[in-house]
Amino acid sequence: MNQFQHYDFQLQFILALLATFILMFALFFFLTYYSRYRRIKKSKTKIYYQEIIDKVLFDLLFDEHTDPGTAAAIFKTKTQNHRIASKLGLKSLMVLHRNYSGQLRLKLESFYVQSGLSQYSFNKLNSRNWSKVVEGIRDLSTMNHQPAYKAISDQLRHPKLVVRSEAFIALVVLRGTEELQKLRNSDLYLDDWAQSNILYNLKQTAMKPPTHPQHLLESPNETIRLLAARLIEYYQMFQHTGAIENAIVTTGNNTLRNKLQIVLNRIKNEQP
Repeated sequence: MNQFQHYDFQLQFILALLATFILMFALFFFLTYYSRYRRIKKSKTKIYYQEIIDKVLFDLLFDEHTDPGTAAAIFKTKTQNHRIASKLGLKSLMVLHRNYSGQLRLKLESFYVQSGLSQYSFNKLNSRNWSKVVEGIRDLSTMNHQPAYKAISDQLRHPKLVVRSEAFIALVVLRGTEELQKLRNSDLYLDDWAQSNILYNLKQTAMKPPTHPQHLLESPNETIRLLAARLIEYYQMFQHTGAIENAIVTTGNNTLRNKLQIVLNRIKNEQP
């Protein structure tokens, strides 16, 4: 009797293992199928919304009967401000904004506001995810959304250095090189990446040169002094060469002194 009970226990154990294996296989198959279904559905959703966005933005730019208000109304009606549509719409809008100027750029900026995409960008600034905050700052500054100035200024106090750097860059993009005069006493460390980003943006937007770059060379922030020298070089403001020479003499930072000297050498080689 005990032997039969032993065999019966083994059979039950084997059946339990088999049932567990079948259940796990079925669960794995379901999860794989569901994941694939979601990917396909998301891909189709993206294609669907991208076609709407392309049509709306094409009409906005090239159909004289479509103004920003009309285009925005169509966009909101057909997308219902779906998150994927907002993300795709913003991406397309920013690409076009970089490639067009004049009245076409102004139409894109107006659409940005009336479509609700500017609010979508604003919402990112309240995210706990610092990368989302950076996205929002870049969105708003790239689209030249001037009402965002105060909200972006507030990000200069963000605990994350990369967010503070992005906010600094964005303020210059929004208000031009004169904004640097307001920020000259900032203690923010502007690394070479941040400075190259500022220089890239002023080239892209054809910013006017700062009126008093020599004042920036007197900043207590050594990285702003370096940026000032690079601005003098870029705009070929050779009359301020002496201010760079003075900054080289007065700085106690060897790294800054060497970088300033490199800039000064390039300027001297460029001078007629």
